[in-house]
Amino acid sequence: SPLLLSKLTRLCSQGQKESARAMVQKAIRLTFGLLPFAGMAAGAATEVVKLIYGQSFLPAGQILAILIFAAIGVSMIVVSSVALIAADRPELTFYLILPIVTSAFGAHFVLVPRFGSIGAATVTTGLSWLGACGCMFAVYKLWGVRLPVLTSVRSITICMFAYFLASWWQTPGLLLLLKLPVISMFIIITITMLGEFRKDEVAFVRSIFDWRSRMNPNHRKFK
Repeated sequence: SPLLLSKLTRLCSQGQKESARAMVQKAIRLTFGLLPFAGMAAGAATEVVKLIYGQSFLPAGQILAILIFAAIGVSMIVVSSVALIAADRPELTFYLILPIVTSAFGAHFVLVPRFGSIGAATVTTGLSWLGACGCMFAVYKLWGVRLPVLTSVRSITICMFAYFLASWWQTPGLLLLLKLPVISMFIIITITMLGEFRKDEVAFVRSIFDWRSRMNPNHRKFK
């Protein structure tokens, strides 16, 4: 998010609003595109917990399976907040998230006594996505950018397949370290075959993580 904010701020200061808008849309799409990986992690949550913490912590697998989706919701909030800050409306993030935080107290008070840690994880995940929807709506109003319907359908569909594949394919011990990369490759290949990635988006990702260009813009002259 700091790199994205830096690029958006620079584009806005240079008057390149259309380029900034395209970058905001790419960032939102790519962040939501992480949903299938969350599905994979949720399906293998019990195995992950068992491998890292041991047999006695198996009940934590159910909590991880829920909270991993909260992580995607929080990531959507972060990316949307960056877009709001770049649009010179940082206060909107505060106004949108404050009701979410305050309502969390009441929701936890009601659900935690009844459902325990599962209720707490459900509240966190649900409110994370509620906040993400609010922030994305604000981004739509300011930037005219929304999450494409096809991206949503593809990501959710692949997420379900990844979840069922990860939960069906049970691997003992360290074989989990083989299972997760294989399913990850399945996700990437499926997303690519469905036409989700474009050449300009691949270049966008590479530009964000091209630290050499950020540290020394003239490094190519010395090659």
